Amino acid sequence: MPVNTPRQDYINVQPVWERLRDTFTGRDAIIKANTKYTPALPGATAEQQNAYLTRGNFFNAVARTTHGLVGAIFQKAPEIEIQENFKYWLDDITLTNVTFDMFALDALHDVMLMGRYGILIEMAAETTGRPYMIGYRAENVVNWRTDRVEGDELLTLVVMKEVVDRPKEDDNFIEEDAIQYRVLHLSIDGENRQYTQQLWRQEDGEGDFLPYGEEIVPLRRGVPLTFIPF
Repeated sequence: MPVNTPRQDYINVQPVWERLRDTFTGRDAIIKANTKYTPALPGATAEQQNAYLTRGNFFNAVARTTHGLVGAIFQKAPEIEIQENFKYWLDDITLTNVTFDMFALDALHDVMLMGRYGILIEMAAETTGRPYMIGYRAENVVNWRTDRVEGDELLTLVVMKEVVDRPKEDDNFIEEDAIQYRVLHLSIDGENRQYTQQLWRQEDGEGDFLPYGEEIVPLRRGVPLTFIPF
């Protein structure tokens, strides 16, 4: 089974997620979708159909409701319990100059709209030596699996779609989007558990996705993690 094969649960809910994103985005997304949301007029030419679409109004109740609920929750700033010597982490929780409050706001926004949001805890290079967070939209978590181990429900697999920028082959001054998949896996052998990561990419942007680079074994104090921090 290819790494980009989505879970059946994902396939079932994907049309709903697309509809939520489009209605939240508003009128431009509805017009761009053409007949997906607005049935074609009988006998209308393409020009007439386009004129019909662009004349229409769209009352964006989805965005208003989402913004209202998120705003109501964030009327009071989050209270965070953290040791004093680690508080500076909150000023840049993603290592991309995003504060913890802004990250939490974005996460809550997607939870209210889509019903879920993924957060991966990563560890920076040894020179920095601090954890940070990476957020994943619901649509980008394409597969997952849990297994019951000694009475506990453990997350043992997560497959996430990522978009990365890379230079075009024929012009290094132009960047283009490339799709890759990040696989988080927890191997269980008796009492031994080990969390690993593996990237998958296409060669030259075409064909099947293949393992890219070496498998990564994240460590904590020199010891492999025994769980997926997601």
